[in-house]
Amino acid sequence: MSGTGRICGFCGIKFEKKRGRKKYCSIKCRNQKDKASKISLSQIRAEFIKKNGPIDYGEYKTKEDKLIEAESAKRVKKYGEGFYSSREWIKVRYKVLSTYGRECMLCGDTGQMHVDHIKPRSKYPDLALDFDNLQVLCKSCNIGKMADDEKDFRPKKETKPEVKKEPEPTYYVDIF
Repeated sequence: MSGTGRICGFCGIKFEKKRGRKKYCSIKCRNQKDKASKISLSQIRAEFIKKNGPIDYGEYKTKEDKLIEAESAKRVKKYGEGFYSSREWIKVRYKVLSTYGRECMLCGDTGQMHVDHIKPRSKYPDLALDFDNLQVLCKSCNIGKMADDEKDFRPKKETKPEVKKEPEPTYYVDIF
């Protein structure tokens, strides 16, 4: 056989190129490929459902959900399955960092940040995911603080001094 070796665009078999055959080894493969290209997406979906059952699209995921999942996957590699890899912790941690910023509340450093439990998880497990029990500290301040110290380094909420209202003057009108 003369000609160059080609691979069929439908079945993948190697064939010698003959006159008129450019992509397929036979007319049968060419016709099958044409038929396959005319199948609509709805037909493909229907066949898939017949074979595999209904398609589970899962719940709709927002951009934040996708970021949380990515962060969770990283944390599972680093810490293993557990509290610090849980979806709930990552959501609360994200909320704390977005509320307070990425600056240590004790020394003002902006290096590696930790979200610290003011009252430690070991003593107060029910407060582990409580937003009001969390603060942002740098790595060295958090390690130095340890579990015995329950000091709150968050900025105090500014309260405006209560302005005392003077009583409205009372007017007396004499009636004759």
